[in-house]
Parts: sequence; C-alpha cells; structure tokens
Amino acid sequence: MAFRLRHTVLFWIVFTIQSLFAGTTGKLSGTVTNKDTGDPLIGANVMIDGTALGAATDTEGNYYVLQIPPGTYQVRFTMIG
Repeated sequence: MAFRLRHTVLFWIVFTIQSLFAGTTGKLSGTVTNKDTGDPLIGANVMIDGTALGAATDTEGNYYVLQIPPGTYQVRFTMIG
C-alpha cells in the first residue's frame, strides 16, 4: 500500500509542477507586404530585438515566431533588395 501511495503523491507533485509552467511563452505571427502595392514580401527577416528569435517570411509573406518569453519587445523587419 505504501508503494501505491508514493506513486500517487509523486504523480500529483509532477502534475502540479507541470501546470505551473504551462503557457509561459507566446507566439508572434503576421504578414509582411509592400506598402505601395500590397504584394507579399518573400524572404523578409523578422527579428525580435534583444533575443536570438526571428523568422523569415514564406512565399505569401507570412511569418511566425514561437517560444517568445513574456515581456515587451521591439520587432525589426529587414529585407535586401
């Protein structure tokens, strides 16, 4: 019986700790387009200043960056060409 009690207590401790850390990161997503024509910009770089996080846009100008810690950031968009 003590064996079963230990496993039950261990399960609830692990479950509780996991719940405390759930949902502690965010996601940034959007579309980068040309201001004048509205065409998507393919291969534009999206960087979150102060972190190593970023992404490049796809063929439709869409991007997403995952696992962003909570906080306030500045986002920089760059493209060559």
